[in-house]
Amino acid sequence: PSLGSGQFHTSSKSLKKTMGDSVEIEKEVGKFCKELKTFDQQANQIGNPKKDSRTLRSNITSQKEKTKTIEAHIKKLLSQYSADEAKKRKLQRQLEELVNKRKETIKAIEAKEREHPTSALPVEEAPPPGGPVGNGKPAKGKGTGAGFNSGAAQDERASEQQQQQQQQDVQQLQVDFRPLVVEKAIQLEKNEALKEVEQDLEQLADCVKDLDNLIKEQGNDIQLVSDNIVAANENVESAHGQIKAARKKQKTCTIM
Repeated sequence: PSLGSGQFHTSSKSLKKTMGDSVEIEKEVGKFCKELKTFDQQANQIGNPKKDSRTLRSNITSQKEKTKTIEAHIKKLLSQYSADEAKKRKLQRQLEELVNKRKETIKAIEAKEREHPTSALPVEEAPPPGGPVGNGKPAKGKGTGAGFNSGAAQDERASEQQQQQQQQDVQQLQVDFRPLVVEKAIQLEKNEALKEVEQDLEQLADCVKDLDNLIKEQGNDIQLVSDNIVAANENVESAHGQIKAARKKQKTCTIM
């Protein structure tokens, strides 16, 4: 039997709804990825003296909750989607990767906040109730004196902020140069140690040279002593022979 117009219309709406669920999930996944990128960029600004502030920390907290809400919404949509299991598994894998990325970013933020606590950040001044005054004109409803005082206060605040920024820049430079100073000190110590080793080697070379000369000098003396001993031995043997001959002559004379 052929479908009636009402049945066909109902089936078309159902198919469109099923496809719409898939498109919506993919859209939410893309949104989740984009918000996580912003979340990661904010995390990288923690500890940066030029970008870190209490406002940044507040924005990070809001972004954390925002990504959590998107994650929960995607999970809900996936639980209701059953038109294409292969696509569903693919979307679930994408979501799992993004969730792991969010967890890593949160861990990094927690580690940085322990190193750079929010309490150490300067308190940001609230804007004046009347709002900023532009083009050097006094605020509406106030006289010229009030506008002048407001401008002077703004200049004073700007000067204080500039001084704070300069102090932060100096502190950052000190932090940046600290590893270089340590490395330079280590290099100097190595150079000093190498100089001491070089001096010790020179002294050792001098000692070896002196020892060689001493051995050469003593070698001549030892040869002379050896020659004298040989000569003395020969003289002893000659004297011994002469004594024997003298005794023999003495015995001959006695017999006669």
